[in-house]
Amino acid sequence: MQFIARVIVALFGVIALATGGAALIQGLGASPEAVLLDNNYRFFAGIWFVVGLGLIHGARDYHGSRGMIRLFMLALIVGGLGRALGAIYHPVETRIIVAILIETVLPAAVIGATFFAPPSVVASTEPSNAAT
Repeated sequence: MQFIARVIVALFGVIALATGGAALIQGLGASPEAVLLDNNYRFFAGIWFVVGLGLIHGARDYHGSRGMIRLFMLALIVGGLGRALGAIYHPVETRIIVAILIETVLPAAVIGATFFAPPSVVASTEPSNAAT
């Protein structure tokens, strides 16, 4: 279960890095009407990119980063619920509904997995003091 949770965390991290980095560079376009929207879009893309860095770190140091992982997974859930709220007001394609499910169900499973790490696994990832 822990391995699967780490893979999910790493995948979300890679997705956040790729989409956040691309959105930072590309923005929304150059139309004068979109200046404020583009500005906000790039701002949140930067935050999303840093979330990706945090998730990659969390996947590498899963047991030491469980609190951070929980926080970022909660952010994904809230983001997915935000998409769901938008879907109430605007029709969405099936791919958006799939995204909502991925952004709410998988992070909830990862949060649950962070609470059920066996103590032996946690202890085996800590550095040994035998050499000192």
